[in-house]
Amino acid sequence: MRFSWPHWPAPRLCARFAATTLSLALASGSADAQQLAPTFEPTANQNVIFADPGIPPVPPSTTFASYPTNGTSTTEELEARLRDLESRYQDQQMKFASLAEEKAVEKEAPKGVIVGADTKMSGNWKDSAALETADKAFKVKWRGRTQFDTIGFTDSSQPYFNGLGGNQGDTTVDFRRLRLGTEGTIYEQFDFAVELDFINCFTSNAGTNALNPYGGLKNAFDRQFFGIPAPTDVWIGVRELPIFGTARIGNIKPVNGLEHANSSRFLDFMERSLNQDAFVGRFNNGFQPGMVFWNNNDEQTMTYGTSVTMNAYNVFGYDAGGMDVASRVTWTPWYDEESHGRYHLHLGFSTTERRCTQGQDRLRARGSLRNGIAQSWSNVADTTVFFSSGSTLLIPEVSLVMGRLHLQAEYFGQFNRDVAIQTTNVPAQPNPGPNLGTAYFQGYYMQASWFLTGEHREYERKTGSYGRVVPYENFHWMKSGNGGNLLTRGAWQVLYRYDLLDLNAPELANVNIANGGNPGVGGGTVVDHTLGLNHFLNPNMKVQYNFVVADRSMSAAQTAVPAIAGGAPAQPQTGGTSYGFGVRFALDF
Repeated sequence: MRFSWPHWPAPRLCARFAATTLSLALASGSADAQQLAPTFEPTANQNVIFADPGIPPVPPSTTFASYPTNGTSTTEELEARLRDLESRYQDQQMKFASLAEEKAVEKEAPKGVIVGADTKMSGNWKDSAALETADKAFKVKWRGRTQFDTIGFTDSSQPYFNGLGGNQGDTTVDFRRLRLGTEGTIYEQFDFAVELDFINCFTSNAGTNALNPYGGLKNAFDRQFFGIPAPTDVWIGVRELPIFGTARIGNIKPVNGLEHANSSRFLDFMERSLNQDAFVGRFNNGFQPGMVFWNNNDEQTMTYGTSVTMNAYNVFGYDAGGMDVASRVTWTPWYDEESHGRYHLHLGFSTTERRCTQGQDRLRARGSLRNGIAQSWSNVADTTVFFSSGSTLLIPEVSLVMGRLHLQAEYFGQFNRDVAIQTTNVPAQPNPGPNLGTAYFQGYYMQASWFLTGEHREYERKTGSYGRVVPYENFHWMKSGNGGNLLTRGAWQVLYRYDLLDLNAPELANVNIANGGNPGVGGGTVVDHTLGLNHFLNPNMKVQYNFVVADRSMSAAQTAVPAIAGGAPAQPQTGGTSYGFGVRFALDF
């Protein structure tokens, strides 16, 4: 069949009609197309544009039979038919494009695997020695940390320690932490951790022993301590839960503030703040038996979590009394994506409701330099034991990272309800006085740090905390092959922290008077100024230097130890200023 121009209303319109119809017909593979293809011969000046003959087929109903081509067709009729053909053609192209996208997605989609079918593991090192399967459904990693400290104080610091007991201002060397354990993943979704701290201890001394007949006299033999391992991270967990995100049960860290969320492996200073010790870590090393849930939004700008734990007053994951319910939410309104968080602002708030075990509570803090083993640390602020039905702890937090500069602060405020004090000194027998209402304790810290070598604090967006510092170059000082020496710098950071703790609630001014405490004295106040210098040798090792100037007032702890067996009494509490220096050699993996 050959087109004859005299029988068509307009040559250009006919050419457009023929091109569109031919494209549809070629796609359909109809017999009309086979006849038309070799006989349609438009000239170059007819501007006919053919569609790609490789497009997928259109419905076979689209044939020339639907559109008669005799000379009686008017221009308007042909225009209408042409618009219909073009509309059909466009619809077909959209369907073909959609099918092509679906096929591309199917091709790119990962192939399903049977979890547990391949349990062959290979090893690697990423901050620690680890084994994992090819599909990462099974992982196991060794973990541990050692922190070896040397601490000393000036002679002029003695009034600061008078009446506090413990090692007071002694110069000591000791392991602050010695933890070993493992963590991993089982069947893709389930996690676990088992870690023990081997530096926990107890003492057999009740004030005297055969070599120390006088209660007020210290000597080299009055240090009878016995080490006993205690659990830290010991839990089982599950990830990717709807709504809840991640859940863990066992001996866990409650969700209490930013400083507590940061691992002891990554501390800016040798010790967390006094407030952390008084309000959060308390008597359980920061770990309590219970469960915790946390999650984050898809953009990783917010985290939220809740923990339900027992209010343990020991480090062994045991409690038979009160319960803690803590919640924490964090928000990063500003996070520079291009620099992976080198510039960001972190805001957070946490609250903890506690039911006091057996209706009793106690707030105390150890110093920012802790000399000797745990049982010999001096309490620089101490309310001693008082009665309370429960407490509410509030912790707002803020952190700003501007490249190598890091600013961080937290405030701690605790309301203790229905407080009362012991009225008579009856051993092992509670005898609370009248209800004195609600007592309020508070404190805060502010700190600033600067990386001399240009690094920045790494922010963990899924947990709202800070992680490992990775130096731009590791430290080395070693002989080189040409007879010279190789020296590279590692990472260097300078720091300052101001830390205030106030445990002098007016309601508890006479809290320990029945046990020899002075009237009008509460838990005491302490102010610390800490200067720090950190040298990160590599991602797993660092050396920390801290110089601490601390001022304290008297606390409610007994101000003078009675003489025993005719010995001289100990020096009473006076308060004062201490000057101490500490060095820590730390390894973690």
